[in-house]
Amino acid sequence: KKKKTEVGCMEDDLFLLIDFDGDGAVTLDEITWYFERHGFMQDKDSILNEKDTPLLSFKGTRIDVTRFYELVKLLCVHCRVTLGKVWSVCVEQALYTVFRANALVPEMIVPRKVMEQLEHHIRQHGEKPPSDVEPFTGNTFPEYLEYGEFIEYFLVRWPNLSRAKVAALLRHADDDHCHGGPLSKPERENIEDGAVDQRQNGEGKEEEEMEQLLRYTAQLKATLRSREEAVEKADELAAQNVILLETLAVAEEEHMRTQEKMQNLSRKLQELQLELEKKVSVPHTTFPHTASESYTCSVGNVSNDDARMLSLVRRFCRKREQAEMSQELLLQEKESQLEKEREFLLQWEEALHAKEAEMVQQELETRKRWSEAFLRKERYLERLQETLELKRLEIAAREAAVEKRRLAQLERDREVGELSLGERRRRMQQLQFIEAELQKRAERALAREENGLRHAVGFREHHRPQRPVQQLARGHMENIGESQSTDGGPKDSCVLSPSKSRTPYLSLLS
Repeated sequence: KKKKTEVGCMEDDLFLLIDFDGDGAVTLDEITWYFERHGFMQDKDSILNEKDTPLLSFKGTRIDVTRFYELVKLLCVHCRVTLGKVWSVCVEQALYTVFRANALVPEMIVPRKVMEQLEHHIRQHGEKPPSDVEPFTGNTFPEYLEYGEFIEYFLVRWPNLSRAKVAALLRHADDDHCHGGPLSKPERENIEDGAVDQRQNGEGKEEEEMEQLLRYTAQLKATLRSREEAVEKADELAAQNVILLETLAVAEEEHMRTQEKMQNLSRKLQELQLELEKKVSVPHTTFPHTASESYTCSVGNVSNDDARMLSLVRRFCRKREQAEMSQELLLQEKESQLEKEREFLLQWEEALHAKEAEMVQQELETRKRWSEAFLRKERYLERLQETLELKRLEIAAREAAVEKRRLAQLERDREVGELSLGERRRRMQQLQFIEAELQKRAERALAREENGLRHAVGFREHHRPQRPVQQLARGHMENIGESQSTDGGPKDSCVLSPSKSRTPYLSLLS
């Protein structure tokens, strides 16, 4: 039963956060937009356009709290998330949005004056805080509150309100805190078209915000642990104070009993004196109330028994007077002891108050140091993030330039004949070798013509028609092309084919 009550509270909190106008009813479009905004749903339009789904019964209607429970269960099952996860993410995001709207930049702290204004907005909605949290809040929280202290302030100051209720009241109280309802389809399309280039930066900011939330959570836990230790110490001091107060009460009771005994003894003494006055009726004789006074009557006028009685009474009065004096001294000693105990208790209370003030001051100084260290660390992380982004941009620019050069090289290779740089280099070396060989052959032929054969056989050989140099080169290149066509594949044969309009030698030279 308790678990069902907690689940109902979570659903009520979600209804408060999604009900933007506060009229007690929401629509399916608003709920799916809220789920999509917090990352639980990828595309709400595709989900709403699906057919034969249980969500169709909620489409186009105003949904109250009872039907909202059913719809939230269906959406959690469809998105494969738990209700607790949806509740925690939505409530934390709502509170963090309120905190960012009121925090000072770049310190990210909220002044106490702003907190008082927020409390005034909450009171305007009819909420009242408990009366016993005023002094505790004033003595505990500093002048400037961080995120963890911001949330803790409302938990301590408004324990009767949930965090979702606080976020909803602050959102409705001030338009600056309002997250806004779901947008229409043209507006949403314009926002999506303008946010395509900023999506990566947005993801980075979300990661930073999540890291910041984790750091604030860790700091809040540390603060709670330190406060628990302080509360334990205060409980110990309070227990000691209770013991001392009980001791004082016992001493006061003993003092009261001693006073009662003294009063009883004084009454008994008065009764004895009255009895003696009745028994000894001597004219012109008066018995004093104290034993310090002597009797004025003469012994001769009374009998022996009466004289002995009077002497006994005088001895008894002297003893009683001594006992009373000793009792008074004892009471004075007890009173002085009680006075010393009272002074000791007062000193103890003053020391306790001084220790509490010192602990509060130390806690404030510790929070201040933690805040400064956190800000320095946050700035350092921001600088590292900027450096990383610059490095990423440089690497992306270099990769784009390399890719561009590679594509240009491939295009040039296709224009030349789909030959690689190594292949062209190899063929140019072959052409240079062929030219050198042909030049050597031409020089040898000229030498034979100048110095050679002048006899008849040589004369006929000299006048015989010979093959030109270009024909020799062409034949040699055809032989090379045939050998490469058999070894290198269809590309080489296509390039070195003799059926082209120009010779392979001239085409390779070009």
